[in-house]
Amino acid sequence: MLDHLFVDSERARLFLANQSNDTLDIIDLRTRQLSKQILGQTTMHGVVYVPDLGRIFVGNEDKEGSCTVIDAASYAVLKSMPAKGADSVRYDPRRSRTYVVSENSLTVINAKSLELVTTIRLPGSPYGFQVAKTKDRIYVNVSSPLQVAVVDAAKNEVVDHFSLEGGSKGIGPLALDEANSRILLGFGETPAWRYWISTRAKKLRPVRSPRAPTTCSSTPNQSSFTFRVTLDSSRSFDKSMLTTMHRSGPSKRPRAPRPRSTIRP
Repeated sequence: MLDHLFVDSERARLFLANQSNDTLDIIDLRTRQLSKQILGQTTMHGVVYVPDLGRIFVGNEDKEGSCTVIDAASYAVLKSMPAKGADSVRYDPRRSRTYVVSENSLTVINAKSLELVTTIRLPGSPYGFQVAKTKDRIYVNVSSPLQVAVVDAAKNEVVDHFSLEGGSKGIGPLALDEANSRILLGFGETPAWRYWISTRAKKLRPVRSPRAPTTCSSTPNQSSFTFRVTLDSSRSFDKSMLTTMHRSGPSKRPRAPRPRSTIRP
């Protein structure tokens, strides 16, 4: 089973969480060949590469839970820090902080000194999250109660939230459109939905999805912003769907486009 991935575009490397082998796989994108496997990454989820520091940060859920730091040149393990139930990992270049969602909390690590800064208590169990690039805010999907928790990155505390409807089983990924103050998050209950939230007015608009979203990302432009949503599949592959939402928000009767290509089993 494969989980999160991260691309080093400058050196054409792909860092991939390979849960089947408990390894961090490094793939050469030029040759499309596996170049290295770093062993001992038990139940690995999140991975972030920080080029300015030459370090890779990995979230391992293993028995105790940890964030492992790896040298991106030698692939030597530099340090492993406790983060119970570690999952997704993000990096804030403005503060040189690495964030790891862990059991009902957000672990904050100084990416330069590799010291634990603090652990931020969350109102529920976290899933997807994103660090804002233009302000001191971190948005985290949490369950029980189901909501998007808003963390102040300067104060290291939860300062606000967006309440959501539905069961906690369906909590999913999250993406930001900062230019238009919007959040997109996947919600995998039946029927599955993609929620579009305005951070200015705290409004939430549901959009039906053909299947439960597992990952999403945003690509804003002048007139609209596009989210790529990776959908769950009963087979051993994922399909991707492009949904364009204009600045005024999604239409009242959105239609899901057909996949660009057909994948055969």
